[in-house]
Amino acid sequence: MISERRVWVMDSPSVDKRPATPDDVSRALTTARETRLALGPDTCEPMVKIVSSWGRRSLGAILLTLAMAFAPATAQPVVTDAVTGFAIFGYDPVAYFADGQPREGRDYEADWAGVTWRFANDGNRQAFLEAPTVYAPLFGGYCAVALARGYAAEGDPNFWIIYRNRLVLFHTEANRQLFTTDPDTFLAQAAQTSASIFRH
Repeated sequence: MISERRVWVMDSPSVDKRPATPDDVSRALTTARETRLALGPDTCEPMVKIVSSWGRRSLGAILLTLAMAFAPATAQPVVTDAVTGFAIFGYDPVAYFADGQPREGRDYEADWAGVTWRFANDGNRQAFLEAPTVYAPLFGGYCAVALARGYAAEGDPNFWIIYRNRLVLFHTEANRQLFTTDPDTFLAQAAQTSASIFRH
């Protein structure tokens, strides 16, 4: 059995199930706008050109790329500890990338997205402040599989994966394992659910 503390990094699978058509691209951009995954008109126009040049890609790959590359990290609430108020239960989001394992934050803190984040050291704190959307978990730390199934469940910092250079948390180990079977589909479905559940 593999320990939870090992590095869980997945490479993106090659996706070429069905060639994307111009209508697919249009629907993908519409879905992205509806789920707040596009950042506005200045972003959408260049994305039409980029996505149109992709050629043989599946609609799922297009949606997932838009979701992960352009999802504003503050589009939904962040999972916080009910007692302390710390984001993702006081765990250091940078440690997953720097150390390859979850680490509880210590005396280093930063406020971002309306909550306080904790860090194991000042270097991790500085890295987060320079690029918070790189290190903050997708969906604010809510479980990607639960969201894909239509409901919100807090992610547990001990059940995680780095997928396409983004941290993804899960409510249970079973959900983490299930995610590995079809990550692109789970993320695309989770993005749609997240937009409707956490609509402001």
